[in-house]
Amino acid sequence: MTSTTQTDPSPYIDRICTEFGVSRDELIGHGKKQAVSAPRKLLMAALRSQGWQLQQIGALLSNRHHSTVIAGIKDMRKRIDSSAALQSIYKRVTLGENHPTE
Repeated sequence: MTSTTQTDPSPYIDRICTEFGVSRDELIGHGKKQAVSAPRKLLMAALRSQGWQLQQIGALLSNRHHSTVIAGIKDMRKRIDSSAALQSIYKRVTLGENHPTE
């Protein structure tokens, strides 16, 4: 891992919790239900786009293995590419701005 300062994950976590109606504990926890796993994968992708390393993301999310993080990001990227609504949510989460859904 590098010694660079990482982006504070709290705003991303808060925005995802608000967007999807999940708690912080659910988002970071071990739950595997779709209602929690999709927002968690979105968080993985958002943090990765901010320069977080795979191991750091995994550590934040209940010590998930970096290969789980890779798979989650890959899955979410595919979903974002095929869904205008999810693209809009991703923009709101990563930019912290209000982007209307299409």
